[in-house]
Amino acid sequence: MSVSILLIRHAPHGQLGETLSGRTPGVLLGEVGLVLADRLAERLSGHAIDRVQASPLDRTMQTARPIAQACGCAVEPVEALNEVDFGDWSGHTFAELSRDPLWSRWNHVRSQVTPPGGEPMADAQSRIVSHMQETAQANDGATIAMVTHCDMIRAAVARVLGLSLDNLLRFDVDPGSITHVVIDESGARLAGLNERPAL
Repeated sequence: MSVSILLIRHAPHGQLGETLSGRTPGVLLGEVGLVLADRLAERLSGHAIDRVQASPLDRTMQTARPIAQACGCAVEPVEALNEVDFGDWSGHTFAELSRDPLWSRWNHVRSQVTPPGGEPMADAQSRIVSHMQETAQANDGATIAMVTHCDMIRAAVARVLGLSLDNLLRFDVDPGSITHVVIDESGARLAGLNERPAL
């Protein structure tokens, strides 16, 4: 068994860097994001992608559609790829969150802090990693694009590399970037991290 999984962070949306969007509905790609989604599709059109899956949120589905069209397949919405549930923090600006001591602690020790009313980081990690493993087992030889979110990709990479959840912020996952994980009989390995097509 050998399966290539391309973990793709959604392209930029209008609230990027200002608001913790979380699972808030109606967060759409901005003008730059729409262009970047098309660039991603161009770049991936030569990769013989067999399936395109995406978090069901608007910004991930918008990013996935051009990729699926270029690859000649449909987008499969997958709940396991959904954003971390940030609970009560969702929709708040980062300026507001910076005044919350729990937010600061969350960003230093993700293994010990749960967003109020939200999801433990370990649970988010388990759902994406389990989905990747199950998908790989059912799709030997395939290349599968999974369009998801920054912290979900970080969580998956941390598991592949054996990193603590407390080290998630030690590497970048930019909007519109591609992170490549190969899963085979020996396990999972990181083949590429945070690769981004030029605008």
